[in-house]
Amino acid sequence: MSDFLDKLENHRQLLQERGYDEVGLGSPDEPGHFMKRLEYLFSNCVAESRLHSKTEKDFFIDAYGFFNNDMDLVAFTFHYVFDPANKDIELKSFIARMDGIKRPFLLDRNMYDLPKATRVHQILCDERQLRTAREIINHEPEMKNRLKI
Repeated sequence: MSDFLDKLENHRQLLQERGYDEVGLGSPDEPGHFMKRLEYLFSNCVAESRLHSKTEKDFFIDAYGFFNNDMDLVAFTFHYVFDPANKDIELKSFIARMDGIKRPFLLDRNMYDLPKATRVHQILCDERQLRTAREIINHEPEMKNRLKI
């Protein structure tokens, strides 16, 4: 197996372990769809690097996860960097969005810092709960003023 395919297979396994495949995300896409898109973009970067001596190239892939019995939709945008010298990709960060909450996740050391998809969903739920609590607190004085009338 080539280095290219080894790197993709290792990446696929890690994404699957952390719940970022179609099954783990409860996605209606056919299993393997995300990896096919990643393989296409990665191979495109390799081909471009052969034609042009380029520096690193960024690319992004979106994925959607359905959690809490399909009540919560989480949109993920994965940020990859292609290194032409090593013909390698690295997952640098991703953004998770749910119900108007946007949370970036930086992967400082490497993609093995990638949290499980269910953990990301829980973080977003916690932030949604905090936002709701803040909204309630900010509206309490108005309610007290109305009651005095």
